[in-house]
Amino acid sequence: MQHWWNQWLGPSSPECFQYRGTMDVFSKVTRQEGIFRLWRGTGANLALAVPMAFKASNVGGKPPGMWTTLIGVLLSRQNIRSPENVRGYHLLWTGLGAQLARDAPYSAICWTVLEPIRRHVIQLFGDQSNAAVILGANFSAGFIAGVISAGATCPLDVAKTRRQIERDPERVLSMNTRRILLEVWRKEGLEGLFRGAGPRMARAGPSVGIVVSSYEVMKHIMHRKHAVQTYD
Repeated sequence: MQHWWNQWLGPSSPECFQYRGTMDVFSKVTRQEGIFRLWRGTGANLALAVPMAFKASNVGGKPPGMWTTLIGVLLSRQNIRSPENVRGYHLLWTGLGAQLARDAPYSAICWTVLEPIRRHVIQLFGDQSNAAVILGANFSAGFIAGVISAGATCPLDVAKTRRQIERDPERVLSMNTRRILLEVWRKEGLEGLFRGAGPRMARAGPSVGIVVSSYEVMKHIMHRKHAVQTYD
């Protein structure tokens, strides 16, 4: 198993995993692996977006992305008969607990912050029929909500990331969110728990702002189009 894990990771420079900040990450990844490696994982994120969208519109509270992955793994029973394959199967779910533990408070904080800010900004402009006002209000509210949510849940994101980048498969299977957080706290203190908070917030702010504002503007345009057609 260890041989398979090391082979999968492949050779890397001694300084590959030693970063001193966001710009250092950009510089080293670009220099060592090429500019396109900065988009590594985009395919997986896009693949996840499809079942998530299906969940939002058709399934309600059931997590189809999780079940789709599970069904795909279990289609062939022979794949899980040996202990080695069972451990390999468990690795597919590495960081799931930390991911779910982060997503719930992240969403709760995000929407709790977003709604009052959005209402307040729209009231300031006083024109809810203007697409530009809707765009600006929702992007501003989404940006602020995303930044606050990402900052507040950063320790859980750190725990998830630490587990997912752990190179020892045996240690991965024995790790859990609580143990990782305690270990980071003892060794690195509060700074360790919020390591990478800046890049996380810089990503979450525009991301939430774009999603919310795009959705609200499209809803506004479609509503007006429907109203005009009904009037005609």
